[in-house]
Amino acid sequence: MESIMKSTLRYLSNKNKLNKFELITLNYMRKLINANIDDDKMFIFNEWKKELNTISDDILEIKAYEYFDFMSWLESKLGKKSFAEVVRAKKK
Repeated sequence: MESIMKSTLRYLSNKNKLNKFELITLNYMRKLINANIDDDKMFIFNEWKKELNTISDDILEIKAYEYFDFMSWLESKLGKKSFAEVVRAKKK
């Protein structure tokens, strides 16, 4: 998995297509891969969510949010709920 992460980072960097969202996501995925304890993973998910919130209003980063609802996915991980539950709750 680590080699896939490095290859992806290298590919995006060479294409000059690496934006803040991708960089943040790749960094936190690497941290999750290396985390062994559930408490560490919860801390990582929480920090990841905070950092994505800081760029959520950036016009250059909004496109990433159109493809997948990462914030709901992170909330499902933090709340130990299914992704579907979180999305349904947001729709109401």
